[in-house]
Amino acid sequence: MVKYRWLSTALGLFFLILTWPVLAQEKCDDATVRRLGGQPAGLIATPDIYFNTRSGEPPVIGSQGMEALRLAHSSERRNQRPYVFAPQQIVVTADGSMAYDDGTAHVEYDEAGSGKHVSFDITYLRVWRVVDGKCRVAASYSRPVGQ
Repeated sequence: MVKYRWLSTALGLFFLILTWPVLAQEKCDDATVRRLGGQPAGLIATPDIYFNTRSGEPPVIGSQGMEALRLAHSSERRNQRPYVFAPQQIVVTADGSMAYDDGTAHVEYDEAGSGKHVSFDITYLRVWRVVDGKCRVAASYSRPVGQ
């Protein structure tokens, strides 16, 4: 009897170790997208993100491009407030490996050169996928409302 208890414990531990990476995976579900959605894009982006926010200009692709865009914005903008995202819809795959959300967000900052206060709303669409066990934004498309 003791031998079987040891064997069942060993097999249980073996299967737990095998499934641990799956158990540790963050899913791209409704709650995760809502929780992560308000964070700065650079913190929640996949390494190969496709980021299209500037009408008439090519998209930014990859985390290095995102960092360059962040640096450009930080030199052009002062008192940048965090974007306030309001998802209108979140759709997730059955297995939680991907999702998308779309809605609006509020943008607010002061222009560095003139000091002029800028405030506007954008519409957005983001595609989320699990990368290295974490739910991350793989693609983001946004435009000011009315464009």
